[in-house]
Amino acid sequence: MRSREYPLCGQRVVRTRLPNGLAVLILPKPGFHKKFAGLAVSCGGTDMRFCLQGEKFEVPAGMAHFLEHMLFEMPEGSALEHLAAGGARVNAFTSPFETMYHITCAEGFYEALQSLLRFVMTPHFTPENLERERKVILQEIAMGRDDPMKAVHYGLLKNLFPHHPIHIPVVGTEESVGEITAEHLEIYRRAFYRMRNMVLCVVGDVEPELVVKAAQEALPDTGDEIPAAENAAADPYVPQEPRSLLEMEVSQPVFRLGARIRPGDGEDVLHQELTAKLALSVLLGSSSSLYADAYEQGLIDSRFSWSVSCRGGIPYWTAGGKSRSPASYCAKLGQAAEDMAAWGVDEALLQRQKRSLYGSLLRQTDDPERLCREMCSGFFREIDPLEAFTLLQEIGSDEIQKWIGENAQASRLAISVVNNSRESR
Repeated sequence: MRSREYPLCGQRVVRTRLPNGLAVLILPKPGFHKKFAGLAVSCGGTDMRFCLQGEKFEVPAGMAHFLEHMLFEMPEGSALEHLAAGGARVNAFTSPFETMYHITCAEGFYEALQSLLRFVMTPHFTPENLERERKVILQEIAMGRDDPMKAVHYGLLKNLFPHHPIHIPVVGTEESVGEITAEHLEIYRRAFYRMRNMVLCVVGDVEPELVVKAAQEALPDTGDEIPAAENAAADPYVPQEPRSLLEMEVSQPVFRLGARIRPGDGEDVLHQELTAKLALSVLLGSSSSLYADAYEQGLIDSRFSWSVSCRGGIPYWTAGGKSRSPASYCAKLGQAAEDMAAWGVDEALLQRQKRSLYGSLLRQTDDPERLCREMCSGFFREIDPLEAFTLLQEIGSDEIQKWIGENAQASRLAISVVNNSRESR
């Protein structure tokens, strides 16, 4: 086991790799009442095409999410009920690029950890379980169908990535979920649920040696080969279809706009992510002049938000919410970006945003679930999220100005809008 201290954020990380190939990250938190463990798999909603042992496979959309649901069922019953009876809270999520199963508990942690590891690696695909979970997922899809925020999100992603499966909902579609069989699930599980394609992260008042011992006893050796994902042809950086329009019953138009970012490599990915977050907070964040002007004119409301994603090798940023005129906000944003790229960044505002981001990252280290998610994602992306505290100090105003000029100019933007269907009748 290797241990490293991070003095800027007061963290210590113990790293090791088990003989079966599983990577383990442990963040000891002396005095913490609750303990958190997450087992993450490097596969998600976008992983529908892959090659394993020279053979190519293609599975229906929603496969990773469906498998996540199915693995809670074990021969002796529901893993969720079993863990809950022992006082542990258990859940899971599937993102476009990762799947994570996690538990939180105060007592009996090592036994709960072993239960978590065993149920994830113990498939039990019966016809009854399969149809029950299919109904649950179809209900989930139906509930999201009338969500305008989801509609503009996936509409924008289709504008930015017409050929990449990231624009397909992680849960899949009614048609694709209807096609999933037990054979699909087993092929997918055998392909991706391999020790070298997974990472275990534990946060809390734990003994690293006992974590390693519990994991070694609970987990099998699943072989070394990792499937090679095939996510289709590259998409253009300038969107070919920059605008999409949907109609739903909304009180006010809802929009999401954004642009692609050129990917970095290794630690450059983390530097790129931090630069993007600082640039956007300066350009359109709640302390910017653009935000104040747009809010006063009704072009955005208090629920306006923005985000950055630098995962899966396809970095991009988005922003949006409700607006009386999405097109007017888009025009104001393009002009603000052009002005900032030409005349520079307010240094005082940048320093305030640096301190704000530093504080946000520091608070994240006291949130075991968020910290665990970031550490696992960082492992798969070959970056160390805790290096952010050092990298943040190195980013200057010239770099922010350049980023805005390259990644927020009007010609690079795409926008997805949902208008009120009743107004068009």
